[in-house]
Amino acid sequence: MLSTLATELTTANVMNVQLSEALKVLSRELKQQDEFEKEKSRYELFRTGQNDMVFKLRADAANGQPDHFICPVCLNRDKLVSFITGEGDYKRCQTSSQHTFTFGKTHYNRPTRGSGW
Repeated sequence: MLSTLATELTTANVMNVQLSEALKVLSRELKQQDEFEKEKSRYELFRTGQNDMVFKLRADAANGQPDHFICPVCLNRDKLVSFITGEGDYKRCQTSSQHTFTFGKTHYNRPTRGSGW
């Protein structure tokens, strides 16, 4: 009977340690989720001139950062804040070059015959 009690006590202690570890992991995950939601709330959905959807830093949440855009794919799928960079009409995600965004549409004047081209 005493050995049965000792076995049950050991089992309870092991379960207590496992529960404690599970709570630590859950607490850490909740903290990370909360931090992500705080960071995400600094951005608002923005429609580019060519109807691509990106996230733009809200002016009231800039905290000294310059205006910038972040990738909606990385933010929503991977919970990652990834800057959109580039010059001109076409920009891309710093994390994945497959995530491209069109901000404008420059019209080029084609040279006509006899214009030296």
